[in-house]
Amino acid sequence: MGKLYLCSFVLALLLQEGVAQNLVFKADNNPKLTPGQSLTTTLSFIPSALLVITNHEVGHTFIARISGDRSASFKLRGSLPSGGTCFGCSFYDHTVLSRFENTLVPAGGFLFSQGLALGANALLKNVYMPKGVQRFTALTYLLAKFDMSFQSLQGVVRINDFDTMKRTGIPSGTDVNALAFFASNGARNSYNTIVASMVILSIVDIYLSRKSIARNWKILMNKGYYHKPDNR
Repeated sequence: MGKLYLCSFVLALLLQEGVAQNLVFKADNNPKLTPGQSLTTTLSFIPSALLVITNHEVGHTFIARISGDRSASFKLRGSLPSGGTCFGCSFYDHTVLSRFENTLVPAGGFLFSQGLALGANALLKNVYMPKGVQRFTALTYLLAKFDMSFQSLQGVVRINDFDTMKRTGIPSGTDVNALAFFASNGARNSYNTIVASMVILSIVDIYLSRKSIARNWKILMNKGYYHKPDNR
């Protein structure tokens, strides 16, 4: 699994840097989504979201396994220690990992999401696809790109999960909360600073990616698409 993700990431980087760029983006002559296109785009949210969530959770599992927890696993359906059921979950034993490794595991989710966004964007730029597939790929890019922002905002909402983690030593809350807790070594002021820093980092990431985000939004809304140069 690790080699597959590494190869995929390297390929995405090469495509992103223009090794195979041969498509041209242009505005669509018919920018409005038809009822059928609106329906398929809405329905495609489910598989796209499942893809992003699965990729995110596999990121946790991958980092946990290479960090030394050979029992780490990803399950489509699993039972939580609290007694509930989760769908698309990563399970790992934080007690066998160092503080640094426990900091990396929560970060694995949105790092893999960034990799997925990078790959989706590279595919759109370099592999010609029908408009419907382009819209699905653009939606996947947007969901993956905003994953870190979503996690960071959740981290602010659940910032008081620090008290629970301090009491139990068990990662809880969102990925950002767990990351901040272990990175701060349980110091509240440092924890708050790290959570705030993650919010700022996500804002900077969105700002730097604003052109790609705008372009993918246009594709999703049928206001633009990639085509072959000879089809101008």
